Amino acid sequence: MNFLLYYILFFSFFLWLASLFALSFCVNDVKLKTKLIKKTSLSFSIFQFLVVLVFWILINNVNPISNFDFSNFQFYKQWIFLFNFYYVIGIDNISLLFLLLTFFLTPICILISWNSIKYKYNSFIICLVIITFILFNIFCVLDLVFFYIFFESILIPMFILIGVWGSRQRKIHAVYQLFFFIPCWVLYSCYLVYLLYTRTYKLLI
Repeated sequence: MNFLLYYILFFSFFLWLASLFALSFCVNDVKLKTKLIKKTSLSFSIFQFLVVLVFWILINNVNPISNFDFSNFQFYKQWIFLFNFYYVIGIDNISLLFLLLTFFLTPICILISWNSIKYKYNSFIICLVIITFILFNIFCVLDLVFFYIFFESILIPMFILIGVWGSRQRKIHAVYQLFFFIPCWVLYSCYLVYLLYTRTYKLLI
């Protein structure tokens, strides 16, 4: 059961994206396509939230608050990757709370954008799915290099969301700020990762 949460969420993202691409290419009517994309995305997001919620309740013996243990991982899995880097995943109660918050906010974002997004709704949902998938990996991965990669890669769909669907009065200013602060933070955080590795010779968080 411990690995069931990760695998269900992991494959549900691919099914979600596959269904979005299938609807985009198979349905010609724009209104019908948008309607089906909205319902499909809302269904997948609610399903993911319920999966995390049920797992969170079960893992804490039906009383989620009283039995918190912030030191033990509920599961731990390591896959060998290239260049001596390891894709290591693990979930403790802290990361499980962040996952619960992430999958709670996703259907809310879809509902808020239900009638407000008029331009390229399919692309908007794809960006939202990618952001949710990256956040899912950020809260699960334990290797510092992969954490850094996922943490920085989330800025790309955020940049697209702000630049394309942001408020016309503020999005240009926000994009400029994001474009200015990203290189500074990327270089500084990369230096911190290198410094941590040279001091400890470990990349596990």
